[in-house]
Amino acid sequence: MVGLKPHRKLWTLSARPGESVINYILLNGCPAFVVPVKIGSPLLAWDTLTIEQLWKIELPEHDGEKSRSGRFEGVVEVIFEFLDQCVDWERTKTPDEEGGMSPGTEGEDESLDSKKKTVKNAVTLLVAAAIRSKDSKEARRELEADRCGIAMWRIP
Repeated sequence: MVGLKPHRKLWTLSARPGESVINYILLNGCPAFVVPVKIGSPLLAWDTLTIEQLWKIELPEHDGEKSRSGRFEGVVEVIFEFLDQCVDWERTKTPDEEGGMSPGTEGEDESLDSKKKTVKNAVTLLVAAAIRSKDSKEARRELEADRCGIAMWRIP
């Protein structure tokens, strides 16, 4: 989850000719996760829902349950479908039960399913944290709710 803030209080100003400067705000307590991606994946991608729109989505009342409207699960599913196309699953490692990294067992369906489930759980946590940020007075003060949301970068 990333918030955007204008440089020098104006969106169109920059100290460098021909360039724009944007200040990114990473929310404290909102998770980020890193996965290996395939060559050719987009350098930058973002979910089209703004934080303002995410704040209107209801969360499930208890872990493991579904939300009444199903919108929360829909957002998670859309983001995961995108990531599923970009993630290099053979290079993906997930934590094992002891807290270490899983051994490389590429090619096994069970291992791939486990990796996908772990990444989908991470997306679920990320979306839930973004929605819960509406309860933070500091987030409401610092963010322009109609200009921020969930973003993804590929580091070349």
